[in-house]
Amino acid sequence: MRHVARFFGIASLIFLVLTAVVACSGGGDGAQSPVPSSPPEMLPPPPPPGTHKISGYVQESTASGSAYGRQVNGATIQVEPGNLTTSTDSNGNWELYVPNDTYTVSAQYGGRSLAPASLPAVVNNADVSNIDFASIIPVLAGRAVAYIGTGAAGNNSALKMITPQGVTEVVLDNPNIQPMNIIPFRGGISRIAFEPMLGGNERVGGIRTINLSTRAQTVIVPDNGFFAPGFASSAVGRIFDTIRDPDTGVEYVTLSSPCAPPFCPQLQNDVFVVIADGSLMNLRVTDDGALKHSPVFVAKDPVTGYVTMLYVAPGTGEMWRQVINPLGNPDRVGGLVLVESNVVDDERAISVSPDYTRFAFVRNVNGVSHIIVRPVNGGSELDLGEGSNPYWTTDGSDLIMYTVGPVVLAVSPDGTGKVEIPVPADLRASPTWVVLVGT
Repeated sequence: MRHVARFFGIASLIFLVLTAVVACSGGGDGAQSPVPSSPPEMLPPPPPPGTHKISGYVQESTASGSAYGRQVNGATIQVEPGNLTTSTDSNGNWELYVPNDTYTVSAQYGGRSLAPASLPAVVNNADVSNIDFASIIPVLAGRAVAYIGTGAAGNNSALKMITPQGVTEVVLDNPNIQPMNIIPFRGGISRIAFEPMLGGNERVGGIRTINLSTRAQTVIVPDNGFFAPGFASSAVGRIFDTIRDPDTGVEYVTLSSPCAPPFCPQLQNDVFVVIADGSLMNLRVTDDGALKHSPVFVAKDPVTGYVTMLYVAPGTGEMWRQVINPLGNPDRVGGLVLVESNVVDDERAISVSPDYTRFAFVRNVNGVSHIIVRPVNGGSELDLGEGSNPYWTTDGSDLIMYTVGPVVLAVSPDGTGKVEIPVPADLRASPTWVVLVGT
């Protein structure tokens, strides 16, 4: 009997194995096993019974009514009664489900006032939409603004200033010396540095300054001058930078100068530092065939006297750092260092804080230009959001000016206190030709 039991036990095991093999082989007829179907698409859960959707949109707008409107991500929406809250998504949209009733909807964002303060939502067996709010950016007040406007001749550029009291003054209106590409001179004196157009709107290069109080002009880079064979004294990249050495009082200008064949093998821009006394004594920062834009002074080492500089290579979107010796011999200290590889080359691509501890630049973030603030000596950076053409003010306000399309805005380096700088009606050309100044 033990042999019979053992036989049936073995037979049962064989039967189980064969059954499993047949099941795995699709019945043994050579057919493939059916492919498991994909899991069903997950649909959003249905709204709670007896409720209806209320929804809206929150955007950031300018108080002056300029053509500006950006979605607000992270605004808090509150609905009463019920103390219901939600937040806007990355597109500025929000929604909630509520039963039939009459509600009051309000929104908050970053401590900034919203318009309107609240809105009603009457839910009566149907969804309610378009409950929209605007986060109003206040207009800057109490600061002097310089800009390039239309001159008396009607077809020429003039340097104008709007005082803190709102009075427009003409600083320079001469058809034969028309200013463009203005920046406040970083030297502790209330001056504007600019490139002149000499008659007939012809851009001939050179850089000048004008005192906003006395209207006195100084030529710091002569018109039609040359730093080296073939390199003209005109700023390429639509920006240049200035600095005053705090130890010696010597003033310098850095600019990207163009050179073309036959003087250079190909069209190129190289960065130069020029002593701002009209002598054209200069130091060459770069020397290769690539294009360079937006050179800026970053910092001076108090021990060695060496100066750190940044510039953008527009062809590659790279930002490079070079240390120089303003006294020369050697001119350049060490090699180039790559700082950032995703820089957007705007009219103003880089700007440095007045104390030379931080700098702002434009980064490409998923196809959108963002203003980034980074410490000079390393550390955490801050994304200020969408914007182009940063300029760090030197009038004591410590604001970063920038543009979003035709709109000019300014914000503190920590991202707070955003304000709008109204664009004058007679502004010529670029909104970057609006700057805050100290008088």
